[in-house]
Order: sequence, then structure tokens, then C-alpha cells
Amino acid sequence: MIEKAMLDIEESTQQNIQDSTHKVLYLNPDTLEIVSIDYVTPPFVLGVDSLKTANMTATGINLPYIIVEKSYNGVITQDLLTDFQREIASKVLEENYKQAQFNLMSESDDYDEYLAKDTALKKKYFTVKKQIATSTAPLLLDLSLV
Repeated sequence: MIEKAMLDIEESTQQNIQDSTHKVLYLNPDTLEIVSIDYVTPPFVLGVDSLKTANMTATGINLPYIIVEKSYNGVITQDLLTDFQREIASKVLEENYKQAQFNLMSESDDYDEYLAKDTALKKKYFTVKKQIATSTAPLLLDLSLV
């Protein structure tokens, strides 16, 4: 079940559609048919099962989703969806990498231990980054770097 919180509840749906620049298409995972549409405005914070925009927050997303320009009326292909999911996975990986790097100092007793942990983290980061580039299901990869 997708939980959505419209950040400006007083705004009418029609006004929201008119003011939005993009739309979120929630897709049937088997057929890629559109199940639901939300009209949104950047900035976008993408997550594996969440999405935050200027006018909406959605959590617990259990369907594939893609953000397209509001005027887009083309077919959503598996390749298009996979490319978008790679973008999401890459952004999540980057955030996890930054957080892991931030934690390295406090988790290390000395410089040598820090360097060893930093090298291991970089190796894992680059391994996962390569996996994202070739995976047909990038959101199923372990993006946590732990």
C-alpha cells in the first residue's frame, strides 16, 4: 500500500496537475501498464520504496515507478524502467557511500585501520556501482555497503 502525503492539502487536484511539471507513473510489475498517476514538481528525492517531491511524499511504494515529463504519453518499456531504476539505485548508493565515509573516522582506532576500512569501502562501492550498471533489477541489489 502506497502512503501519500500531499504537502499542500488545500490545493485542488486540478490546480496540482496544472502547476506540475512531471508525473509519477506507478506500474503493474508484470505488464508495465500504468496503475496510478501522481502529478509532481521537482526537486525529487528518490528512494527504493519512497519518493519526495516539492508537493508530495510517498512511502511504502511497492510498485515499480518512473518519473516522466508531464507531457510524456509514450510507452514505458522494460529498458526505460530499468534505466530509471539504475538512476534510483545509483543515488541511493551515493548517499550510503557518503554516510559510510562519514562514519569511518569514528569507527577507526588509528590511521592504518582507517585506511584499511576506507579501501574496503571503496572496493565494495565500485563493485556495487558496476553491478548497478549491468543489472536488470538494480533495486534488488544490496546498496547498503555494510
